[in-house]
Formats: sequence, structure tokens, C-alpha cells
Amino acid sequence: MIIDPRTRRILQLTSLIEHSLAEPLTLSDMARYACYSPFHFERVFAGLVGATPADFVRQRRLVRVAARLRYDLDSVFDIALDCGFTNASSFSRIFRQHFGFSPRDWRHGAWYDFMWQSHQKQLHSIQTEGNTRSREWLAWQAALQQTRFNVTSRIRIHQLAPTRYWHMRHFRSWDERARKEQLRMVCSLQESHQANEDSIWCSVMHNDNGLTLNGTDMFDWGILANEVAPEGLMHSTLPGGYYASLDIFKSDCISQWLHEDWLDKQSVWTFDPSRPYITLFYNLRVNELSNGRHMVPIRRRLDQR
Repeated sequence: MIIDPRTRRILQLTSLIEHSLAEPLTLSDMARYACYSPFHFERVFAGLVGATPADFVRQRRLVRVAARLRYDLDSVFDIALDCGFTNASSFSRIFRQHFGFSPRDWRHGAWYDFMWQSHQKQLHSIQTEGNTRSREWLAWQAALQQTRFNVTSRIRIHQLAPTRYWHMRHFRSWDERARKEQLRMVCSLQESHQANEDSIWCSVMHNDNGLTLNGTDMFDWGILANEVAPEGLMHSTLPGGYYASLDIFKSDCISQWLHEDWLDKQSVWTFDPSRPYITLFYNLRVNELSNGRHMVPIRRRLDQR
């Protein structure tokens, strides 16, 4: 769990990128922030994150645009400009190359086709090449769909104050290595009495994983805590704001249900992709389902303010 200072700066840089997508974000500026030469920075960043700095920034911008096109009423190029794309024609070309659809078609429903196709490719990959853990995930997905319920009546709107948390950060998709690190963190903090049965744990997903390709997610596993983080963990802040919340009782749910059953069917609130999905866990027990709260970031629609 040891994070050296330079690795920590690169991880902190990924947070800065997430909150500065409209800015130029040049390689030299990012390297300077991480205290590397541009050449060494690019190599070390790619080894840690799984993508070059330029590719990572482009991926984060594209995912943000894709989420906003689904819900926002602003023009396509205004959304692209807000997310750091400054040329309309090159943006359209990059978007189509990445997602396989034009921005305009995406806004009119192609996002659903993309998610469906990506899901089918993932299923095929797991069935033909997946390891035991992947097949367990596939079985979990199938079982989860068997328990599918309409969440509309259980949605509550909560306003979260900015909240500090200790965490580790993962990139790409959730895998066996990430799961082992999660368990190691839980056990370590419990054994050192820095966590107890009253601690609130959190999973923080910085994107809709239905929009990412080839495991390009960015997500955190952590614990709510105000004190200085122990060595090896980052210390960040969960952003405040309104969230559509679903309380879960020793059960699982996925964000897709909150989008389909509630968010897509009302006109007061809209999705806010500038903030992460958050799941809080109470009375956590290793390898057991626990009670918690699944939270989707939302804001009032402009025409409702």
C-alpha cells in the first residue's frame, strides 16, 4: 500500500485533470505538476494509468461529452467546447472514431446501441477467454438481473456536504488485483484500529462505466475520514451537491436502474457527469453484502431553476 511521492503526484494529477477538462492540459504542464521531465512523465504515467497522458485526457473528455449529450440541451459544440474540444470538425471525427457514432446520432439514442454492443462484446470475451473471476462476475450479473426491481418509489434526493475520504485509486476495469488490494486495505485499517464497525466505506466511480472502452474506468475504494491519511493512501473530497439516492439492504444494484427507472422519466432533475457516482457501505464485513446507499449525481434542469 506504499505510494511514493511522485506516484502520489500523478494520482493527484488525475484528479486535477478530471476537474480541468476545459483547460489546455499540455504535456509540459502536466509533467511539471508531477515533477518529471516530459519524456519520463509520459512513460511513468502510462505505466501507472494504462494510457498516455494525451490518451487519458482525450478519453476523459469524450466520456464527459458522451454523458452530457445524453441529458443536456446545449448544442453539441457548446458541450464539446466545455469539455476541452476547440475544433468542431476534429471533435466530430474523434468522437465517431471512439464511439462508432456521430455526436448527433449519439444524442438521438445511439448511446443505447453503443452500451448494448459493448456489453455483448464483453460477454463474448469473458465466455471465450475469461478467467475464473471473470466468469464469477458474469454469474453475478446474471443473478443480479434476476432480482431486477423498479427503483422509482425508493429514490430519495439527498444533498451531500463535501466529505473527506481516504482511498486508493484504480484504472482500467475492476479485476482480481483490485479486489485483493481492496481487501488488504480493509483488513489493514481494521487491524490498526483506524476503522471499526461504525466506519463508512465508499466506492467512487468517476464515470459511467457503460461509456468506457477496454477498461478505461477511474474509480476509488475508500473510507470516510477527516484525519491525515495513513501512508499509502490518498486523501480527497467527495464533492457536495444533490444526489439521487437508493438505500440498499444486503443487496446489490447498478446505476443503470436509477437512470432507466427514474432519471430518464422525470423533468426536474438531470444527470451531473462532473461529479462521481458514490456508493456508501455501512457495517462492512469482508466478503459479505452490507447495507448502504447508492448515489447518482444530479442537478436541477436549467429550465427548472
